[in-house]
Amino acid sequence: MTTKTIKFSELTKRNLENGDYLAGLYQGKNVMLQELNETGFTPIPWTLVQSTSQVVTPNQGYVSASNATCAFQLPPLFNTGDIFEFAGATAAGFTLIQNDNQQIVFGITKSTLGIMGGLTSSSQGDIVVLKGVVPNVSFIVVSSQGNINCF
Repeated sequence: MTTKTIKFSELTKRNLENGDYLAGLYQGKNVMLQELNETGFTPIPWTLVQSTSQVVTPNQGYVSASNATCAFQLPPLFNTGDIFEFAGATAAGFTLIQNDNQQIVFGITKSTLGIMGGLTSSSQGDIVVLKGVVPNVSFIVVSSQGNINCF
């Protein structure tokens, strides 16, 4: 297994490639890119997104590498325990968009219910990990780094 360590402030589309894996292992302000996820050695595939929108699927990671804010559309169908990971490689940040009747719980804060709610990121190096709680309805933020806000 190859490991590459990158400071969050240096996380850009230039040092990531399609097929890289981003693990939730933090050492100071570094994140380790490797073939590893929270369950051990089963990799979560990561996609480098250079467009301004992307429909996401469960158990995937996405790196926003667009020069404009990338809107990630959460899936209408998911299961309890499904993982969704997002990282921002540019200062443009990203937005997580919910579907009808969906909601994200972030600590003591909840997003607005339905299509008017979600999460926003506004800084390079922001990371959010969501886990499906109630199938097709609710997510919980299990990990975050940076400037993440509910709306």
